[in-house]
Amino acid sequence: MGDYYKFVWRKVKKEANLPDIQFYDLRHHAVAYQRTVAGIEDWRIARCAGWTGTAMLEYYDPDNEHLIRAYDRQKMFSP
Repeated sequence: MGDYYKFVWRKVKKEANLPDIQFYDLRHHAVAYQRTVAGIEDWRIARCAGWTGTAMLEYYDPDNEHLIRAYDRQKMFSP
């Protein structure tokens, strides 16, 4: 990540009060969500992520589904 993007990312994290989250945590969550909850086909996810194939999806454990659902429930009941 370039210096400008690091600067912007730090600013966004500070404004959102998310000091411990990394940029790639969002990518991981998005891919896991698309794969397990939204049911999007692996090849579509890989293409959107800029990968040439679906092998990288093995990194995104489908067992994260319970965490994704818990996160969504928490968002639903948050003010």
